[in-house]
Amino acid sequence: MRKTILAVRLEEELREAVNRRAAAEGTTVSGFVRETLREAVADRPVGDRIRHLKGTVQLEADDDEWRTTLRSRNWRR
Repeated sequence: MRKTILAVRLEEELREAVNRRAAAEGTTVSGFVRETLREAVADRPVGDRIRHLKGTVQLEADDDEWRTTLRSRNWRR
């Protein structure tokens, strides 16, 4: 890998959050930032980027107008 140095200024709170996430994932801050940037700039269809959210919306009642409208527009029924 060719090394390019990129300096980014972060507010203290964000820098600490990045440090915590990198530690939690068992990687370096540089590795965490590289992977985060790769994900951010990846040219992937929306469906691939939000696939992990499938089935997470919980609606309470069948008689809810929003739910009825949503179901009527869902082509996968």
